Amino acid sequence: MIATHTQRRSRPEANIAESFQTDAVPVETGRAYPPSPPARQIAVLGASNVAYERRELAATAAGIAAQTGPTELFVAGGYGRSFVRWSYVGALGRTPLPKSGLVRDLLLRPAAPDRTALVTDIGNDLFYGHDVPEIVEAVDRLLARLGEAGCRTAITALPVGRVERVPTWAYHALHRFLYPGVAVRPWADMRDCVRRLDDAVARLADRHDATLVPQRDDWYGFDPIHRRVSARPAFWRAVADAWGDPAPTGEHGLPGAPPIRVDRPARGKWFGRRFCTATPPTKDEPVRVRVY
Repeated sequence: MIATHTQRRSRPEANIAESFQTDAVPVETGRAYPPSPPARQIAVLGASNVAYERRELAATAAGIAAQTGPTELFVAGGYGRSFVRWSYVGALGRTPLPKSGLVRDLLLRPAAPDRTALVTDIGNDLFYGHDVPEIVEAVDRLLARLGEAGCRTAITALPVGRVERVPTWAYHALHRFLYPGVAVRPWADMRDCVRRLDDAVARLADRHDATLVPQRDDWYGFDPIHRRVSARPAFWRAVADAWGDPAPTGEHGLPGAPPIRVDRPARGKWFGRRFCTATPPTKDEPVRVRVY
């Protein structure tokens, strides 16, 4: 069973986004921490693929917990989540991933004997118009902080092979549908940016001693950004392998694992006003989830 918990703060910002406060959340400086760390801590940072694959992520964490013991799962994700800027879905604003509070929480909490992390969806910021060096700088800083926290990190490559086969009309249609109101880069420029960013990600993996997880072309269909439903278990098996864990079994890893509510971050903006919540005391559960 995966447990999620919430405790609202008394400050006004918490009341603004009451409907978004159903998950465990970042630890505030000065709060009491659990007397002993769990056997495992897992951090996952990404964008829409983390949101779409929340069931597979939950199953993978539950499978790892069954092998290693009590586990804490730290998740920063969500539709359109950015490494560089605030991102918005309707009235809900999310912090940039490096500033989500996740790594800060890892650094402040007692460390588990084993810490692993996944950094994914790095190409998302290209659709926001950010340049490759700007994205690389943000991811570089994030990987360095994860290293400071003692994480063995896996990082996903970009699906370059699938992107190369996208026709111009499909790219423009997908861009306008997923990122309305954002200026569309010329397709030739976008393909070049994807290649350069993928090369940079490989260099970052080498620099930070992270494991690079390649993206297979057959994991993607018409949509070159989000993996097919049928391919999701294979991706998470590859992530577990990169972490050195036994691969989950079954269609979704461990049957019965509930999905994670990544659509309800612990901190962000609701109609332009900031909100934040605080973590309740740890309970004895196989997996505790903290959403950022």
